[in-house]
Amino acid sequence: MFGKKPYEQLNEKADGLYENEKFGEAIRLYTESIEMAKKAGKDRKAKRYTKELQDSIDALAEKMNEEGDQLFKEEKYKKSMDAYEKAWSLIQKAGSGLFKDIKRRSYRKEYYKAKEKYCEEVLRPRIQGLIDNEKWEEAESIYKEMIEKISANVDSSKNQDYKEEMNDFYEDWADFINEKGDKALKNDDFESAVDYYTQARKLINKTDDHRKIKKFKKELAKAYKNRSKEINHKGDELMKQEDYKEAVNLYETSFDLAQEAENDFLMGRYEKELEKAYKKRGKEINKKADKLLDQEKYEDAIKLYAESVQMVKNANSTLFTKLYEREYKKSLKEWGKKLNERGDTAMANENWKKAAQIYQTAYNVIKKSEDQDLIQDFYQEYIDAIANLSDELNKIGEELFDEEKYEKAFEIFDEALKLAEEAKIQDKIQESKENRQKTMKKMEKL
Repeated sequence: MFGKKPYEQLNEKADGLYENEKFGEAIRLYTESIEMAKKAGKDRKAKRYTKELQDSIDALAEKMNEEGDQLFKEEKYKKSMDAYEKAWSLIQKAGSGLFKDIKRRSYRKEYYKAKEKYCEEVLRPRIQGLIDNEKWEEAESIYKEMIEKISANVDSSKNQDYKEEMNDFYEDWADFINEKGDKALKNDDFESAVDYYTQARKLINKTDDHRKIKKFKKELAKAYKNRSKEINHKGDELMKQEDYKEAVNLYETSFDLAQEAENDFLMGRYEKELEKAYKKRGKEINKKADKLLDQEKYEDAIKLYAESVQMVKNANSTLFTKLYEREYKKSLKEWGKKLNERGDTAMANENWKKAAQIYQTAYNVIKKSEDQDLIQDFYQEYIDAIANLSDELNKIGEELFDEEKYEKAFEIFDEALKLAEEAKIQDKIQESKENRQKTMKKMEKL
Protein backbone atom coordinates (compact mmCIF):
# COMPACT_ATOMS: atom_id res chain seq x y z
CA MET A 1 0.00 0.00 0.00
CA PHE A 2 3.16 2.18 -0.02
CA GLY A 3 2.85 5.24 -2.27
CA LYS A 4 -0.90 4.98 -2.59
CA LYS A 5 -3.18 7.93 -1.88
CA PRO A 6 -5.21 7.87 1.38
CA TYR A 7 -8.49 7.43 -0.51
CA GLU A 8 -6.98 4.47 -2.43
CA GLN A 9 -5.81 2.87 0.80
CA LEU A 10 -9.27 3.29 2.35
CA ASN A 11 -10.87 1.82 -0.74
CA GLU A 12 -8.65 -1.25 -0.62
CA LYS A 13 -9.52 -1.77 3.06
CA ALA A 14 -13.19 -1.51 2.12
CA ASP A 15 -12.68 -4.12 -0.63
CA GLY A 16 -11.17 -6.50 1.91
CA LEU A 17 -14.09 -6.02 4.28
CA TYR A 18 -16.53 -6.58 1.43
CA GLU A 19 -14.81 -9.88 0.50
CA ASN A 20 -15.10 -10.98 4.14
CA GLU A 21 -18.82 -10.05 4.06
CA LYS A 22 -18.36 -7.28 6.64
CA PHE A 23 -20.66 -5.09 4.62
CA GLY A 24 -21.49 -2.53 7.33
CA GLU A 25 -17.83 -1.63 7.91
CA ALA A 26 -17.15 -1.74 4.17
CA ILE A 27 -19.96 0.79 3.56
CA ARG A 28 -18.44 3.18 6.08
CA LEU A 29 -14.98 3.04 4.45
CA TYR A 30 -16.34 3.24 0.90
CA THR A 31 -18.25 6.39 1.92
CA GLU A 32 -15.10 7.97 3.40
CA SER A 33 -12.99 7.08 0.32
CA ILE A 34 -15.58 8.67 -1.99
CA GLU A 35 -15.53 11.92 -0.01
CA MET A 36 -11.71 12.00 -0.02
CA ALA A 37 -11.50 11.25 -3.76
CA LYS A 38 -13.96 14.05 -4.53
CA LYS A 39 -11.97 16.52 -2.44
CA ALA A 40 -8.81 15.45 -4.33
CA GLY A 41 -10.61 16.13 -7.62
CA LYS A 42 -10.56 12.43 -8.61
CA ASP A 43 -14.10 12.23 -9.96
CA ARG A 44 -13.55 9.04 -11.99
CA LYS A 45 -12.29 7.19 -8.92
CA ALA A 46 -15.16 8.62 -6.86
CA LYS A 47 -17.58 7.29 -9.46
CA ARG A 48 -15.98 3.80 -9.35
CA TYR A 49 -15.97 3.83 -5.54
CA THR A 50 -19.66 4.83 -5.58
CA LYS A 51 -20.45 1.74 -7.66
CA GLU A 52 -18.57 -0.39 -5.11
CA LEU A 53 -20.45 1.32 -2.29
CA GLN A 54 -23.79 0.54 -3.93
CA ASP A 55 -22.78 -3.09 -4.43
CA SER A 56 -21.88 -3.29 -0.74
CA ILE A 57 -25.21 -1.78 0.27
CA ASP A 58 -26.96 -4.24 -2.05
CA ALA A 59 -25.10 -7.14 -0.44
CA LEU A 60 -26.00 -5.96 3.08
CA ALA A 61 -29.64 -5.58 2.04
CA GLU A 62 -29.65 -9.12 0.69
CA LYS A 63 -28.10 -10.38 3.93
CA MET A 64 -30.77 -8.60 6.00
CA ASN A 65 -33.48 -10.00 3.76
CA GLU A 66 -32.16 -13.53 4.21
CA GLU A 67 -32.15 -12.95 7.96
CA GLY A 68 -35.77 -11.85 7.67
CA ASP A 69 -36.61 -15.04 5.75
CA GLN A 70 -35.13 -17.20 8.51
CA LEU A 71 -36.93 -15.31 11.27
CA PHE A 72 -40.18 -15.55 9.33
CA LYS A 73 -39.78 -19.36 9.08
CA GLU A 74 -39.24 -19.44 12.84
CA GLU A 75 -42.51 -17.43 13.22
CA LYS A 76 -40.62 -14.57 14.86
CA TYR A 77 -42.72 -12.10 12.95
CA LYS A 78 -41.79 -8.91 14.81
CA LYS A 79 -38.05 -9.51 14.33
CA SER A 80 -38.53 -10.64 10.72
CA MET A 81 -40.54 -7.49 10.03
CA ASP A 82 -37.70 -5.35 11.42
CA ALA A 83 -35.12 -7.21 9.32
CA TYR A 84 -37.19 -6.89 6.14
CA GLU A 85 -37.69 -3.19 6.83
CA LYS A 86 -33.91 -2.65 7.07
CA ALA A 87 -33.39 -4.63 3.85
CA TRP A 88 -36.01 -2.60 2.02
CA SER A 89 -34.59 0.67 3.37
CA LEU A 90 -31.05 -0.29 2.29
CA ILE A 91 -31.98 -1.38 -1.23
CA GLN A 92 -33.35 2.13 -1.89
CA LYS A 93 -29.76 3.39 -1.59
CA ALA A 94 -28.18 0.67 -3.74
CA GLY A 95 -28.46 2.50 -7.06
CA SER A 96 -30.59 1.68 -10.09
CA GLY A 97 -30.78 -1.30 -12.44
CA LEU A 98 -33.22 -4.00 -13.49
CA PHE A 99 -32.15 -6.58 -10.91
CA LYS A 100 -32.16 -4.01 -8.11
CA ASP A 101 -35.64 -2.89 -9.09
CA ILE A 102 -36.78 -6.51 -8.92
CA LYS A 103 -35.19 -6.80 -5.47
CA ARG A 104 -36.95 -3.64 -4.30
CA ARG A 105 -40.34 -5.06 -5.26
CA SER A 106 -39.49 -8.43 -3.71
CA TYR A 107 -38.20 -6.95 -0.43
CA ARG A 108 -41.21 -4.68 -0.12
CA LYS A 109 -43.57 -7.60 -0.68
CA GLU A 110 -41.81 -9.66 2.00
CA TYR A 111 -41.80 -6.69 4.40
CA TYR A 112 -45.55 -6.20 3.90
CA LYS A 113 -46.16 -9.95 4.32
CA ALA A 114 -44.29 -9.90 7.65
CA LYS A 115 -46.35 -6.90 8.77
CA GLU A 116 -49.60 -8.74 8.08
CA LYS A 117 -48.39 -11.88 9.88
CA TYR A 118 -47.30 -9.80 12.87
CA CYS A 119 -50.71 -8.13 13.04
CA GLU A 120 -52.69 -11.34 12.57
CA GLU A 121 -50.57 -13.78 14.57
CA VAL A 122 -49.14 -11.55 17.33
CA LEU A 123 -51.27 -8.44 17.85
CA ARG A 124 -54.81 -9.59 17.09
CA PRO A 125 -54.85 -12.55 19.57
CA ARG A 126 -54.07 -10.15 22.44
CA ILE A 127 -57.13 -7.97 21.95
CA GLN A 128 -59.92 -10.17 23.30
CA GLY A 129 -57.97 -11.03 26.45
CA LEU A 130 -57.41 -7.35 27.16
CA ILE A 131 -61.11 -6.60 26.64
CA ASP A 132 -62.11 -9.48 28.95
CA ASN A 133 -59.85 -7.96 31.61
CA GLU A 134 -61.32 -4.48 30.95
CA LYS A 135 -57.99 -3.16 29.66
CA TRP A 136 -59.68 -1.13 26.96
CA GLU A 137 -56.92 1.45 26.52
CA GLU A 138 -54.32 -1.26 25.81
CA ALA A 139 -56.67 -2.93 23.32
CA GLU A 140 -57.21 0.43 21.63
CA SER A 141 -53.46 0.96 21.26
CA ILE A 142 -53.16 -2.45 19.54
CA TYR A 143 -55.88 -1.59 17.04
CA LYS A 144 -54.10 1.70 16.33
CA GLU A 145 -50.81 -0.14 15.80
CA MET A 146 -52.48 -2.60 13.39
CA ILE A 147 -54.02 0.21 11.35
CA GLU A 148 -50.70 2.05 11.29
CA LYS A 149 -48.74 -1.03 10.18
CA ILE A 150 -51.27 -2.17 7.57
CA SER A 151 -51.89 1.20 6.00
CA ALA A 152 -53.93 1.64 2.84
CA ASN A 153 -50.65 1.55 0.87
CA VAL A 154 -49.85 -1.91 2.24
CA ASP A 155 -53.31 -3.48 1.87
CA SER A 156 -56.29 -1.17 1.44
CA SER A 157 -58.81 -3.96 1.99
CA LYS A 158 -57.18 -5.18 5.20
CA ASN A 159 -56.77 -1.59 6.41
CA GLN A 160 -60.49 -1.01 5.93
CA ASP A 161 -61.31 -4.24 7.78
CA TYR A 162 -59.23 -3.12 10.76
CA LYS A 163 -60.93 0.28 10.80
CA GLU A 164 -64.37 -1.37 10.79
CA GLU A 165 -63.30 -3.68 13.63
CA MET A 166 -62.07 -0.67 15.61
CA ASN A 167 -65.43 1.03 15.00
CA ASP A 168 -67.18 -2.01 16.55
CA PHE A 169 -64.62 -2.00 19.37
CA TYR A 170 -65.44 1.63 20.23
CA GLU A 171 -69.17 0.77 20.28
CA ASP A 172 -68.55 -2.10 22.72
CA TRP A 173 -66.35 0.09 24.90
CA ALA A 174 -68.92 2.90 24.88
CA ASP A 175 -71.70 0.43 25.83
CA PHE A 176 -69.58 -0.87 28.71
CA ILE A 177 -68.99 2.63 30.12
CA ASN A 178 -72.59 3.67 29.46
CA GLU A 179 -73.86 0.76 31.57
CA LYS A 180 -71.77 2.05 34.45
CA GLY A 181 -73.42 5.44 33.96
CA ASP A 182 -76.86 3.80 34.08
CA LYS A 183 -76.03 2.10 37.40
CA ALA A 184 -74.69 5.34 38.88
CA LEU A 185 -77.81 7.21 37.79
CA LYS A 186 -80.08 4.58 39.41
CA ASN A 187 -78.11 4.95 42.64
CA ASP A 188 -78.51 8.77 42.48
CA ASP A 189 -74.73 9.10 42.11
CA PHE A 190 -75.12 11.89 39.59
CA GLU A 191 -71.51 13.02 39.71
CA SER A 192 -70.24 9.57 38.67
CA ALA A 193 -73.04 9.26 36.11
CA VAL A 194 -71.90 12.48 34.43
CA ASP A 195 -68.32 11.21 34.30
CA TYR A 196 -69.32 7.82 32.83
CA TYR A 197 -71.77 9.24 30.31
CA THR A 198 -69.20 11.84 29.21
CA GLN A 199 -66.63 9.08 28.58
CA ALA A 200 -69.22 6.95 26.75
CA ARG A 201 -70.24 9.85 24.53
CA LYS A 202 -66.63 10.60 23.57
CA LEU A 203 -66.18 6.96 22.57
CA ILE A 204 -69.43 6.60 20.62
CA ASN A 205 -68.62 9.79 18.72
CA LYS A 206 -65.67 7.89 17.20
CA THR A 207 -68.12 5.51 15.51
CA ASP A 208 -70.68 5.92 12.76
CA ASP A 209 -73.62 4.67 14.88
CA HIS A 210 -75.75 7.82 14.72
CA ARG A 211 -78.61 6.23 16.67
CA LYS A 212 -76.39 5.55 19.67
CA ILE A 213 -74.68 8.93 19.36
CA LYS A 214 -78.09 10.59 19.75
CA LYS A 215 -79.11 8.21 22.60
CA PHE A 216 -75.90 8.76 24.58
CA LYS A 217 -76.24 12.51 24.19
CA LYS A 218 -79.71 12.38 25.77
CA GLU A 219 -78.49 10.22 28.65
CA LEU A 220 -75.61 12.63 29.33
CA ALA A 221 -78.00 15.58 29.28
CA LYS A 222 -80.21 13.78 31.81
CA ALA A 223 -77.23 13.17 34.09
CA TYR A 224 -76.18 16.83 33.76
CA LYS A 225 -79.72 17.89 34.68
CA ASN A 226 -79.87 15.71 37.81
CA ARG A 227 -76.36 16.67 38.85
CA SER A 228 -77.15 20.37 38.41
CA LYS A 229 -80.24 20.00 40.62
CA GLU A 230 -78.19 18.21 43.27
CA ILE A 231 -75.51 20.91 43.34
CA ASN A 232 -78.06 23.71 43.21
CA HIS A 233 -79.79 22.27 46.26
CA LYS A 234 -76.48 22.32 48.13
CA GLY A 235 -76.10 25.93 47.09
CA ASP A 236 -79.54 26.70 48.56
CA GLU A 237 -78.48 25.17 51.88
CA LEU A 238 -75.32 27.29 51.95
CA MET A 239 -77.31 30.43 51.23
CA LYS A 240 -79.45 29.67 54.29
CA GLN A 241 -76.25 29.27 56.30
CA GLU A 242 -75.05 32.63 54.89
CA ASP A 243 -71.97 30.96 53.39
CA TYR A 244 -72.22 33.11 50.29
CA LYS A 245 -68.72 32.40 48.97
CA GLU A 246 -69.31 28.65 48.62
CA ALA A 247 -72.92 29.21 47.53
CA VAL A 248 -71.64 31.29 44.59
CA ASN A 249 -69.24 28.49 43.59
CA LEU A 250 -72.00 25.85 43.67
CA TYR A 251 -74.55 28.00 41.86
CA GLU A 252 -71.98 28.69 39.13
CA THR A 253 -71.36 24.95 38.78
CA SER A 254 -75.08 24.12 38.68
CA PHE A 255 -75.63 26.77 36.01
CA ASP A 256 -72.77 25.35 33.90
CA LEU A 257 -74.22 21.83 34.18
CA ALA A 258 -77.71 23.04 33.19
CA GLN A 259 -76.05 24.72 30.22
CA GLU A 260 -74.38 21.43 29.26
CA ALA A 261 -77.80 19.76 29.55
CA GLU A 262 -79.19 22.48 27.23
CA ASN A 263 -82.02 22.97 29.73
CA ASP A 264 -83.21 26.56 29.27
CA PHE A 265 -85.72 26.34 32.11
CA LEU A 266 -83.10 25.39 34.71
CA MET A 267 -80.60 27.88 33.29
CA GLY A 268 -83.11 30.71 33.76
CA ARG A 269 -83.92 29.65 37.30
CA TYR A 270 -80.30 29.14 38.32
CA GLU A 271 -79.25 32.45 36.80
CA LYS A 272 -81.63 34.31 39.14
CA GLU A 273 -80.34 32.39 42.16
CA LEU A 274 -76.77 33.04 41.11
CA GLU A 275 -77.39 36.79 40.77
CA LYS A 276 -78.87 36.82 44.26
CA ALA A 277 -75.82 35.00 45.63
CA TYR A 278 -73.46 37.40 43.82
CA LYS A 279 -75.23 40.34 45.43
CA LYS A 280 -75.06 38.82 48.92
CA ARG A 281 -71.40 37.91 48.46
CA GLY A 282 -70.66 41.42 47.17
CA LYS A 283 -72.16 42.98 50.30
CA GLU A 284 -70.21 40.59 52.51
CA ILE A 285 -66.91 41.43 50.82
CA ASN A 286 -67.68 45.15 50.88
CA LYS A 287 -68.17 45.08 54.65
CA LYS A 288 -64.80 43.37 55.10
CA ALA A 289 -63.22 46.03 52.91
CA ASP A 290 -64.77 48.80 55.07
CA LYS A 291 -63.18 47.31 58.19
CA LEU A 292 -59.78 47.09 56.52
CA LEU A 293 -60.04 50.69 55.37
CA ASP A 294 -60.84 51.81 58.94
CA GLN A 295 -57.69 49.96 60.03
CA GLU A 296 -55.74 51.80 57.27
CA LYS A 297 -54.93 48.47 55.58
CA TYR A 298 -55.32 50.14 52.23
CA GLU A 299 -53.89 47.55 49.86
CA ASP A 300 -56.04 44.73 51.29
CA ALA A 301 -59.10 46.99 51.34
CA ILE A 302 -58.60 47.98 47.70
CA LYS A 303 -58.44 44.32 46.60
CA LEU A 304 -61.69 43.53 48.41
CA TYR A 305 -63.48 46.62 47.11
CA ALA A 306 -62.51 45.62 43.57
CA GLU A 307 -63.82 42.08 44.20
CA SER A 308 -67.10 43.42 45.64
CA VAL A 309 -67.57 45.60 42.55
CA GLN A 310 -67.14 42.58 40.28
CA MET A 311 -69.62 40.55 42.33
CA VAL A 312 -72.43 43.11 42.08
CA LYS A 313 -71.65 43.59 38.38
CA ASN A 314 -72.21 39.85 37.99
CA ALA A 315 -75.50 40.34 39.83
CA ASN A 316 -76.50 43.02 37.30
CA SER A 317 -77.09 45.44 40.20
CA THR A 318 -76.52 48.93 38.83
CA LEU A 319 -77.20 50.64 42.16
CA PHE A 320 -74.72 48.58 44.19
CA THR A 321 -72.16 48.69 41.38
CA LYS A 322 -72.13 52.50 41.54
CA LEU A 323 -72.03 52.47 45.34
CA TYR A 324 -69.15 49.98 45.59
CA GLU A 325 -67.20 51.63 42.77
CA ARG A 326 -67.39 54.89 44.72
CA GLU A 327 -66.04 53.19 47.85
CA TYR A 328 -63.33 51.48 45.76
CA LYS A 329 -62.18 54.83 44.36
CA LYS A 330 -62.34 56.40 47.82
CA SER A 331 -59.98 53.72 49.16
CA LEU A 332 -57.62 54.33 46.23
CA LYS A 333 -57.52 58.06 47.02
CA GLU A 334 -56.86 57.48 50.71
CA TRP A 335 -54.08 55.01 49.98
CA GLY A 336 -52.60 57.30 47.31
CA LYS A 337 -52.61 60.27 49.68
CA LYS A 338 -50.99 58.24 52.44
CA LEU A 339 -48.23 57.17 50.05
CA ASN A 340 -47.82 60.72 48.84
CA GLU A 341 -47.28 61.93 52.39
CA ARG A 342 -44.44 59.43 52.74
CA GLY A 343 -42.98 60.78 49.52
CA ASP A 344 -43.20 64.33 50.96
CA THR A 345 -41.23 63.18 54.00
CA ALA A 346 -38.53 61.67 51.81
CA MET A 347 -38.38 64.87 49.76
CA ALA A 348 -38.03 66.98 52.92
CA ASN A 349 -35.11 64.78 53.92
CA GLU A 350 -33.62 65.22 50.44
CA ASN A 351 -33.80 61.46 49.87
CA TRP A 352 -34.64 61.93 46.20
CA LYS A 353 -34.39 58.29 45.15
CA LYS A 354 -36.76 57.07 47.85
CA ALA A 355 -39.12 60.01 47.18
CA ALA A 356 -39.21 59.18 43.45
CA GLN A 357 -40.02 55.53 44.14
CA ILE A 358 -42.82 56.39 46.58
CA TYR A 359 -44.29 59.13 44.36
CA GLN A 360 -44.32 56.74 41.41
CA THR A 361 -46.24 54.14 43.45
CA ALA A 362 -48.67 56.82 44.67
CA TYR A 363 -49.17 58.00 41.08
CA ASN A 364 -49.92 54.45 39.86
CA VAL A 365 -52.47 54.00 42.65
CA ILE A 366 -54.21 57.34 42.12
CA LYS A 367 -54.54 56.74 38.37
CA LYS A 368 -57.08 53.99 39.13
CA SER A 369 -59.26 56.51 41.02
CA GLU A 370 -59.83 58.49 37.79
CA ASP A 371 -59.58 61.76 39.79
CA GLN A 372 -57.86 63.92 37.17
CA ASP A 373 -56.87 66.75 39.59
CA LEU A 374 -55.14 64.35 41.97
CA ILE A 375 -53.56 62.46 39.08
CA GLN A 376 -52.03 65.71 37.80
CA ASP A 377 -50.82 66.79 41.26
CA PHE A 378 -49.25 63.41 42.03
CA TYR A 379 -47.60 63.26 38.62
CA GLN A 380 -46.02 66.68 39.14
CA GLU A 381 -44.61 65.67 42.51
CA TYR A 382 -43.14 62.55 40.93
CA ILE A 383 -41.56 64.67 38.18
CA ASP A 384 -40.09 67.08 40.76
CA ALA A 385 -38.57 64.13 42.63
CA ILE A 386 -36.88 62.59 39.57
CA ALA A 387 -35.63 66.05 38.51
CA ASN A 388 -33.94 66.42 41.92
CA LEU A 389 -32.63 62.88 41.66
CA SER A 390 -31.16 63.72 38.24
CA ASP A 391 -29.36 66.73 39.81
CA GLU A 392 -28.01 64.57 42.61
CA LEU A 393 -26.73 61.93 40.15
CA ASN A 394 -24.98 64.63 38.09
CA LYS A 395 -23.18 65.81 41.23
CA ILE A 396 -22.09 62.25 42.06
CA GLY A 397 -20.95 61.82 38.48
CA GLU A 398 -18.86 65.03 38.68
CA GLU A 399 -17.11 63.70 41.79
CA LEU A 400 -16.32 60.42 40.05
CA PHE A 401 -15.14 62.34 36.98
CA ASP A 402 -12.73 64.40 39.10
CA GLU A 403 -11.43 61.14 40.60
CA GLU A 404 -10.87 59.89 37.01
CA LYS A 405 -13.31 57.01 37.51
CA TYR A 406 -14.70 57.57 34.04
CA GLU A 407 -16.58 54.33 33.42
CA LYS A 408 -18.54 54.67 36.67
CA ALA A 409 -19.08 58.38 36.04
CA PHE A 410 -20.46 57.59 32.56
CA GLU A 411 -22.99 55.14 34.04
CA ILE A 412 -24.15 57.74 36.58
CA PHE A 413 -24.45 60.52 33.96
CA ASP A 414 -26.38 58.15 31.69
CA GLU A 415 -28.87 57.41 34.49
CA ALA A 416 -29.21 61.15 35.19
CA LEU A 417 -29.99 61.71 31.51
CA LYS A 418 -32.76 59.08 31.52
CA LEU A 419 -34.41 60.75 34.51
CA ALA A 420 -34.09 64.22 32.96
CA GLU A 421 -35.67 62.94 29.75
CA GLU A 422 -38.55 61.40 31.69
CA ALA A 423 -39.04 64.71 33.51
CA LYS A 424 -38.85 66.52 30.13
CA ILE A 425 -36.70 69.35 31.57
CA GLN A 426 -34.52 70.61 28.73
CA ASP A 427 -31.73 72.32 30.72
CA LYS A 428 -31.23 69.17 32.82
CA ILE A 429 -31.26 67.02 29.67
CA GLN A 430 -28.60 69.24 28.13
CA GLU A 431 -26.47 69.20 31.29
CA SER A 432 -26.56 65.38 31.51
CA LYS A 433 -25.73 65.00 27.81
CA GLU A 434 -22.72 67.31 28.12
CA ASN A 435 -21.46 65.47 31.19
CA ARG A 436 -21.84 62.11 29.45
CA GLN A 437 -20.12 63.40 26.30
CA LYS A 438 -17.07 64.79 28.11
CA THR A 439 -16.73 61.51 30.02
CA MET A 440 -16.89 59.54 26.79
CA LYS A 441 -14.02 61.60 25.35
CA LYS A 442 -11.88 60.83 28.39
CA MET A 443 -12.70 57.12 28.06
CA GLU A 444 -11.68 57.12 24.37
CA LYS A 445 -8.22 58.45 25.29
CA LEU A 446 -7.55 55.66 27.74
